[in-house]
Amino acid sequence: MTAPPDPTAALALALRDQAENAKYSAAALYLWVHVLNCVLVVFTAAQIILAALAGWKVLVREDEFIAAVFGLGAAILPALSKALKVSEIKAAAQGGAAEYTALRDRFTRCADIDGARPFAEFSAVAAPLFDRMDLARTTHAPAPEFIFWLARWKVRSGHLDHDHRS
Repeated sequence: MTAPPDPTAALALALRDQAENAKYSAAALYLWVHVLNCVLVVFTAAQIILAALAGWKVLVREDEFIAAVFGLGAAILPALSKALKVSEIKAAAQGGAAEYTALRDRFTRCADIDGARPFAEFSAVAAPLFDRMDLARTTHAPAPEFIFWLARWKVRSGHLDHDHRS
């Protein structure tokens, strides 16, 4: 018969696993925020350019069809951005990324520092962190799958490692 696992070591391992999960989630959400920022910039720039081209075509009295297409594009882009809720999704992703970053740090600190406490105290400190992680998972929308692949690559290639540990 094997001895039961050390509960302190098991809890520390679970905390480190959650820290790693939070690290990947935060990286993915930060990347998603960058993508959404680019989308907003492209939408805004395209709206300005299309409106300028529509006005230019009208002023030079050339093809009215092209001017109408440019004008329609300039009018549709803000409505499309609003319908897709790009700004709201970006704000939620920023909040989620900040929460996962804080959780990553708290899980790591709890495993490394609080793990030296007696198990009852250690588990009392760790329990709220697991609850907070569960809440973060239910309140923050996930990033698209391709963003998680990019985040995984970024984390594994050392982009988020501490310099002093290199």
